[in-house]
Amino acid sequence: MRIIMPQSSVKSFYEKAMKNRISTQENLLAPVTMDFLKVLSNFPNGIGLRAIDLGYGYGNYSIEMAQKGFQVTAVDYVKRDYFEKRLGDTVLSGKITIIERDLNIFTPEERYDVVVSKDVLHFLRKSKVEELINVLVRQTNKRGWHYLVIFTDIRRKSGDGNEILIENEAQLTIEDLLNLINFNYHNWKVDIKVEPYQEKDRSGKEDYFKANKVTLIANNQ
Repeated sequence: MRIIMPQSSVKSFYEKAMKNRISTQENLLAPVTMDFLKVLSNFPNGIGLRAIDLGYGYGNYSIEMAQKGFQVTAVDYVKRDYFEKRLGDTVLSGKITIIERDLNIFTPEERYDVVVSKDVLHFLRKSKVEELINVLVRQTNKRGWHYLVIFTDIRRKSGDGNEILIENEAQLTIEDLLNLINFNYHNWKVDIKVEPYQEKDRSGKEDYFKANKVTLIANNQ
């Protein structure tokens, strides 16, 4: 049997996690990755540069970039209050513009030096993933970088063995994503890492979520 989970349920889950700082299976509270720190190492001083964080979650990536001096646009569909409360009146609050928006109806309008989206784009409609990547490639400055982590070939299973699909999710295959990358990232230096990924259910015994985890690190040379 196939179960279609509405996007509203996914949003409610993540809003609860943000509000209560719950460590989810994908570990939203985790520090930024070493791969991302290597990207930022190309910018010893980010003052005067712009970055965008699509699906910022707890905000760790936005904060890391703001601490480097970037002006950051942070976009997510969860309530902005949680991130605003975390930033408080610190100097970082003046470096991060928070936009509460469903990425399915968001179009970037600025030019950027760093683009980040981790574990989020697979939730969007396939056509929107294609549009966003195309727009962001065109709106990234020379010597700018992209750091994208996207799940493909997703398989979810309920406790009673039913297949779970998320409403309007992209359902990208690895071939879909590689074709999308090849089509858009002309003349960029591109590094792609593909890793098998799985999450256990609450019992810790059964695999609830299986996918390919694709990390794209690209430089607009």
